[in-house]
Amino acid sequence: MLALALFNHALVLASVPGIVWLVAAIPRLAWRQLARAALLTAALALVALAGATLSGLPVMDLVVAAAGYRVQLPLQRDALLLPAYLVYQFPLSLPLALLGARWLWVRDRALLIGVVVLYLGNAILVLTRHHPGMYIRDQFIFYLASYLPVAVLIGLGTAALAALAVQWRQKLWRAGVALALLAAIASPLVVYPLAARFVGGASTQLAPARQLPGRDPVSFYLLPWKTGYRGAQEFGRSAMTGLPRDAVVVADWLPYHVLRYTQVIGGLRADVTLAQLNAGEGVQLRYLLDQEAARALYLADNSPLPYYEREAIERCFRIERAGVIYRLERRPNTPCR
Repeated sequence: MLALALFNHALVLASVPGIVWLVAAIPRLAWRQLARAALLTAALALVALAGATLSGLPVMDLVVAAAGYRVQLPLQRDALLLPAYLVYQFPLSLPLALLGARWLWVRDRALLIGVVVLYLGNAILVLTRHHPGMYIRDQFIFYLASYLPVAVLIGLGTAALAALAVQWRQKLWRAGVALALLAAIASPLVVYPLAARFVGGASTQLAPARQLPGRDPVSFYLLPWKTGYRGAQEFGRSAMTGLPRDAVVVADWLPYHVLRYTQVIGGLRADVTLAQLNAGEGVQLRYLLDQEAARALYLADNSPLPYYEREAIERCFRIERAGVIYRLERRPNTPCR
C-alpha cells in the first residue's frame, strides 16, 4: 500500500526521508522479513503502474511534478498558521505528543528522529511550495499527511500516562487521569462545531478557502465529518442536466472529477465532453479556441489562477453564469491567436 500511495500523489514523496530513516532504525533481525514485504509491494506497485499507463492515466505527471519542484520562501502568514493548524487538529491532546516524544527519546532516539523527520518532510514541503505569482487556496488541506506522525506520538504519550497512572495507589488520581485523557481525545467533537459556528468567518479571512457550489467554505473544512453532505452530488447533477447537447466543459481537477463521476457512474450526459485542464501557459484558452464554433463551451468554475486562466479567457470570451457553471460566448472581432 505504501508503494502504491507514493505513486498516487507527489506530496507523499515528502514522506520518503522519514520512511527511509524509520526503516534504517529497524533492528537487523527484522530486515529480511521487511525486505520480502518491500519486494512484494514493489512488484504490486509496478503492476498497478503498468495497468494505469495502459489505461491512459498520466502516470508520468508525478515525475514531472517532482522535477518541477522549486523551494520558495513561505509567506509570513503561512508560517504563523502552521502551528495554528496543528493546535486546531489536536485541541487538547497536543501536550500528549510531547510526552510521547519524551517517552520515545528515552527508549529509542533513532525511532523518534524518524517520526520527527516524517512530520517535517510533509510540513516543510507544503510550507515552501508557495508560488510567488499566485496563492493557492485550501493550501491547509495538504498538511493532513503531517498529522499522522503527531498522532503516533499522541498515542505513545497516552499509553505512557496511562501506564504511570496505573501505578498510583489513589483511585481518585487514576480516575482523574482517565477523565483527562478522555477529554483530550474527545475534545475535537466539541471544538470543531463551536469553531464552525462562532469563528468560521474569521478563519476564512486567515486561511481563505475555495468556494464551490454546494459547499460551504466554513463548515466543509472546519467540520471533518460529512454526514448528510450531498453538495458534490447536487453540483454534478445540476451542471450536467442543464447543458445543451454535445457541450464542452473545461474544468480543473476538483470539479472535473465530480462531473466525470456523474457522467460515468451516474450515467448522465455521455454526449458532453469533459476536459480536465489545469491553468498555465495558455492551455485552457488554446483548447477552447480549438473547439468547433457550433459547440457550446463552458467553464466548471470561474475562480482565478491557479485554477482558471480567467483574465486571458475573458479577452476572447464573455463569461456568463449558467446555473452552477459558466457559459462562454465568443467575443466578435477579437484577435485571440
